[in-house]
Amino acid sequence: MVEIKENISLKPYNSWKVGGEAKYFVQPTNKEQLKEAYSWALEKDIEICVIGGGSNVLLSDKGFDGLIIQTSKFSELKNEKLENGFISFAALSGTSKSEALKVFLKHKSMAAIFLTGLPGDIAGGVVMNAGVGTNTQPKEFTEIVEWVEVLKPDLTFKTYKHSDLDWVYRKTKGWQPGIVTEVGFKYKHEPIDEVGKLMREATKRRIRTQPINKPSGGSTFKNPEGYTSGALIDGLGLKGFTIGGATVSEKHANFLVTDETGTAQDLLDLIKHIQVKVKEAHNVSLETEVRLIGDFE
Repeated sequence: MVEIKENISLKPYNSWKVGGEAKYFVQPTNKEQLKEAYSWALEKDIEICVIGGGSNVLLSDKGFDGLIIQTSKFSELKNEKLENGFISFAALSGTSKSEALKVFLKHKSMAAIFLTGLPGDIAGGVVMNAGVGTNTQPKEFTEIVEWVEVLKPDLTFKTYKHSDLDWVYRKTKGWQPGIVTEVGFKYKHEPIDEVGKLMREATKRRIRTQPINKPSGGSTFKNPEGYTSGALIDGLGLKGFTIGGATVSEKHANFLVTDETGTAQDLLDLIKHIQVKVKEAHNVSLETEVRLIGDFE
């Protein structure tokens, strides 16, 4: 039987290390436990929110008055195959992207380069069609996903083929409502001997250009058409700009970082300040990649 806890701090479960408490909190380890927790919340008409690695989410300082399903223990790789010129395998939704990377790396696939440094879990990659700004191939999740399994509100599992879904920039539509439970990957097998070298270069570039040693939510804003958000923000001299315990990273202006005093409200205020300044200067509306969870004023 799955254990549903009460009044659990959410700070350890997001990469900004902010937020209040979840009224109810659960960490399922298998599909039956996930189904049990989902059924419990549906029966009690309790709001549900699923989080994985906790990047690209901003959890309110007031907490979440519902059930947080945290999937870090809902992790497994399986059914790895190499046939007909393709690498394929499946992963439970809470599996980290770095674990999927290892499979592609073993086969010297360029998909390993794509996944290098991408934070969070497999489900998050699907839900937001995670991608990178560099000119790599592949560069978005849509290019490596074959199918997606979802636990629906009627407590049945439904599998969607890639073509059933609408894959757009930083979002995937067509599988909702429900909870992503498992993902099938498939990518062409074209081994490249220098993949290891390219991964090391990508890691060095990430260390040089991203604030990986500070609490960060990943890329904060989507890139508007014709622009990059980082360049727009940097061009306004906002690197280092601080509100409370939240700061625009000196390394990359599309990353916001926190110190030990940082709050979710500090981050939201900083996000809004940046949006206003960019709108005033360029008449460009910056849209966040970040999902707000809980009550914000």
